Amino acid sequence: MTKQELIDYCLTFPAAYEDYPFGGQVAHSDDGTWTVMRHDANKKSFAHIYNRNGKLCINLKCEPIRADFLRGAFSDIVPGWHMNKTHWNTIYVDGDVPKEELYDSIQHSYNLVKPKQRKKRSTHSIREITPVDYSQLENFLYHAIFIPEGEEYPAREIIFQPEIYVYVKDFGGKNDSGVVAEIDGLLVGAAWARIIPAYGNIDDKTPELAISILPEFRGNGIGTDLMNSLFDLLRKRGYVRTSLSVQQNNPAVRFYQRLGYLVTDEKLDHTGHEDFIMIKNL
Repeated sequence: MTKQELIDYCLTFPAAYEDYPFGGQVAHSDDGTWTVMRHDANKKSFAHIYNRNGKLCINLKCEPIRADFLRGAFSDIVPGWHMNKTHWNTIYVDGDVPKEELYDSIQHSYNLVKPKQRKKRSTHSIREITPVDYSQLENFLYHAIFIPEGEEYPAREIIFQPEIYVYVKDFGGKNDSGVVAEIDGLLVGAAWARIIPAYGNIDDKTPELAISILPEFRGNGIGTDLMNSLFDLLRKRGYVRTSLSVQQNNPAVRFYQRLGYLVTDEKLDHTGHEDFIMIKNL
């Protein structure tokens, strides 16, 4: 295989182009001139093609685990020459590496550097909770539990501890309010409020709020929409404020503060974690 054949193969990938940042413009030169193949959108390189000591070489980016495997499988794949040796391999082109493996490695390198396409945000809708939805509150309650870094996720049975289960037990009474987020018929989040003897209860006129979003749907603005919709519902029902309890080291504290909650008290929960009691005037 020639240097030009390698370049031509690299140019078959979308938006690929050849560059000569170290001087020289002759692709077939044996003088050590490097041809660098880049992606036009971000200018990142995915292949460095050159001759070294009379051998045609190509440097390719590679995931570390795959890089180690290939180096063990082929004597002519070695840590990248003049590159980060964790993330790049050098392949001696006319050695023991099959053509198919060489082409797969080039494509793998290209895929690592090409711009990542942003996932299209799913469109969600918010509506008031209905009795059909009540059975799913147990699942949302489990996902509402904050797990501090370094601690293992608890068994799902934890939600049936009385101090936790009170948030959903017999939901649907006159003092219960809630909204859910839905995507293509799937419930992906819920926010609800009850007047109950729980961690964040402050009196018999202020509903305590809870919110939960399935992990794979977080970060898309669903939480903010759920909270604002629940605030509107509580106002319509005549409530003037709402409370909640949150562990002090939970990043959600800042989320609640942005929505207008203020810390009014501190207390220990039944597991010994330090909680903030927060209140928002509606």
